[in-house]
Amino acid sequence: MKHPGSRPPTGRRRRVGPPPPRRRSPIRWHAQPQSSQGFVLGGIMSVCGLIGGVRALLDGTEARTTLGLLGIGALGLAITVSGVLAYFQKR
Repeated sequence: MKHPGSRPPTGRRRRVGPPPPRRRSPIRWHAQPQSSQGFVLGGIMSVCGLIGGVRALLDGTEARTTLGLLGIGALGLAITVSGVLAYFQKR
């Protein structure tokens, strides 16, 4: 015997068409490293950049070189602090 036409058969049926929209994660305006690799990279950048910048200041090298090294150190410090803050926000 067949089911009557007015009643749909039981069980899951697959939908036709595109999947339903999902909730998107909020847009982050600042980058935060999601793994320990970013934290280590930031630490190495900050130590090497700041030490190199101080040495360049003491040696009296060109201003662009000194500012570049100090900029790398500051960027590394920002990445490291961002990684620490992201770690404590997850906990």
